[in-house]
Amino acid sequence: MSALKTKVSRQDVWEFIDTLSDAQQKEDCRKLITLMQSVTGEAPTIWGTNLIGFGSYNYKRSDGKWCSWFLTGFGPRKGQISIYIMSGFDKYPDLMEKLGRYKTGVGCLYVKKLADVEEGILQQVIACGYEHMKQTYCREDGKDAH
Repeated sequence: MSALKTKVSRQDVWEFIDTLSDAQQKEDCRKLITLMQSVTGEAPTIWGTNLIGFGSYNYKRSDGKWCSWFLTGFGPRKGQISIYIMSGFDKYPDLMEKLGRYKTGVGCLYVKKLADVEEGILQQVIACGYEHMKQTYCREDGKDAH
């Protein structure tokens, strides 16, 4: 397995958002940054070239190499926004039922626009996923749990 290419970047988050061509997506990304920063207490950081992450943890890959990734985050994509809930969604069936219009992957929640989902429920899903990852992978002293 090769090294993970998606790492923390020095790119400015707000400058990145300003480069988005879709006005609705730009506004939704600004709202997501505010929401995720409020939930996590973490500053947004660009990972790679187009992902915005909050917090980080280290994990050991199947090949034995250690990598870092964000605890929660999102990435604007053509026609949708991918919201990363790294804990998955099976732990939150009641919330997911109330969320609104979306699709999921293993750890991604895909929404076309934020107006398609209930913002309060989305905030709870993000908070639950973030807390699960933090409790699983991070210690109180800020060091990795694994």
